[in-house]
Amino acid sequence: MAENNQEGEQLLEVTGRPRYASTNSIEDLREPQNAEAPISVEEWLPAGLQIYAAKFRENGFENTTFISMLTERDLKEFEMENNSARRNLLRMIQSLPESTIPVDITRNTTTCNWLKAIGLSDYERNFNSREEKTVGDLVDLKPSETYIKENFDIQKKGHIRKFLEALEHFPTGDCRRQRVILMIMVLTVAFLPVLLTSTTLRIQRLKFTFPTEVWEIKGKEKNPHDR
Repeated sequence: MAENNQEGEQLLEVTGRPRYASTNSIEDLREPQNAEAPISVEEWLPAGLQIYAAKFRENGFENTTFISMLTERDLKEFEMENNSARRNLLRMIQSLPESTIPVDITRNTTTCNWLKAIGLSDYERNFNSREEKTVGDLVDLKPSETYIKENFDIQKKGHIRKFLEALEHFPTGDCRRQRVILMIMVLTVAFLPVLLTSTTLRIQRLKFTFPTEVWEIKGKEKNPHDR
């Protein structure tokens, strides 16, 4: 019992709040707090799983930003071979809130500000001499993993995935054009019945007025002969 109490005390966060009561089984894991700001993997991991902090960092996950995207396959690729530990980590990952892009980040946001927002500010210098100055430029570029490695010098798998995942939040120029076309089509379909009804009414009026007008013209043509 004394050992358990000691372990519980070691699992206190820096802020003094308990995070996980135990790491012996999935059932013993408490749901983590949904913090607004990301925290380092060392702060996020309980004492029993601290040995995996280095694995997360090696693969580009220094903090909880975008960790929620990881799967069991990813953890295996990170060489986390212990099944029990992997299950515990997955439970913690699934409890994290989904990573979101701040609402003030738009296609016109500079690449430097965008990199800061997704936790990749270390790469700002790599973009100083690039033609892509805004998020919109990067989105329309549609960079592949290979392109990112060769041109932006981003090598860690986690950093590349963050980069690509964050870009997916924004529509490309092609998507924007498609949306405009789709909107025009929707409006056309919506107002087409009104246009057709209006046209039909005009045709019906012509049908009623046409015979009278023709009769009047024919009548005028016949009058000289009658005389």
